[in-house]
Amino acid sequence: MKGLEVLDSLQGRPEMSLTEIADALGIYKSRAMRLCGTLEHMGYVVYDGKERVFRLGPRVPGLARVYENTNPLLALVRPALERLFSALKQSIAFHKPHDGGMLCVIRLSKNASSDQIPVWQERALYSGAVGRVTLAFSSEEFRENFFAERDKYQPLTPHTITTSEVLLKEIQKTRELGYAATSEERELGMTGIAAPVIQYSNDLVGVVSVSGRIERFNEALRREAIRLLLDETAKLSKRLGADKGGDAAEA
Repeated sequence: MKGLEVLDSLQGRPEMSLTEIADALGIYKSRAMRLCGTLEHMGYVVYDGKERVFRLGPRVPGLARVYENTNPLLALVRPALERLFSALKQSIAFHKPHDGGMLCVIRLSKNASSDQIPVWQERALYSGAVGRVTLAFSSEEFRENFFAERDKYQPLTPHTITTSEVLLKEIQKTRELGYAATSEERELGMTGIAAPVIQYSNDLVGVVSVSGRIERFNEALRREAIRLLLDETAKLSKRLGADKGGDAAEA
């Protein structure tokens, strides 16, 4: 289990020292060293001796590809993502609900081939378009549990929403529009748009996002991205049995 926790920690951070890994897992450095040594031998992590940090290894994308190839939902989603990427030339991703957060399971971008599938945990649901859509279209119980934890949030940038009062208003706006568009809430210089994929039970099964640098995301591109994103997510929702393509398509 601790070996898997090492990989989980490295999903959230691109590189970590042995001390950082030990601290993250709450174990002694000697044990962390043995775990990382085993993972390095198997190809799941690599060690940079110059920087003295560990990174995810070459076998991790292979596991992600196997997961995608054996998951019918991802096989259904990928063609839609590829159409969006071809049309918009921006970063396109699909996120699935996982352990109280969102897990990015497919990502297409200019800086990565379509065969590379970065996977990481989306923990700060109070910030960014993906989190906004997740909170807007998840169950009432999910939202209640989220807001029960705290009503103030750690700012990631000067533009991050930091109170539940403001966040609730944005969630309602997202439900009315059927999508969320945010700028620089998670990272300065970045903007994003996201929309839900809904299934026959009206449950959220995933979120599709489009993101890029603000200077490249002019108003014309933004309008086109929203149009294409809503069209693709409505089609996906309809194929999954949602009434009229889901709530997003009706907004």
